[in-house]
Amino acid sequence: MSITLNTKVYDYQGFTPGNATLYKETSAGVPAGFSLLTARNTSAIGKDGREVVKWYLKLPLVATESTSCSCIGELLGEPDTVEITIKMDPSRSPAQRTDLRTRITNLTATAEFIASVQTLKQPTA
Repeated sequence: MSITLNTKVYDYQGFTPGNATLYKETSAGVPAGFSLLTARNTSAIGKDGREVVKWYLKLPLVATESTSCSCIGELLGEPDTVEITIKMDPSRSPAQRTDLRTRITNLTATAEFIASVQTLKQPTA
């Protein structure tokens, strides 16, 4: 199975040594430019007994042409990363879980969220 994010296809790779599900997007053509997506659900671990759902997205940027500073395929700085962590009581109903998921979807579509990513400025209103 694969997941498509903004036209980039992340193919299922199996599990990491830490038991996270791993997906990989390889359109950069070189391993340094491969984008990784992982997901891990942890059942009731931690002192509060809540379920933990974590998604992690790594977006490296590699040189597409040689310059005096870098060669083709060379990593250009640290990769961009996205981390989403959800902690919830395992007794939540399916309706409550749907509500949470819908709110996350709606949040990422708001002008405030979009502007915070595009302009790197915190929302002020």
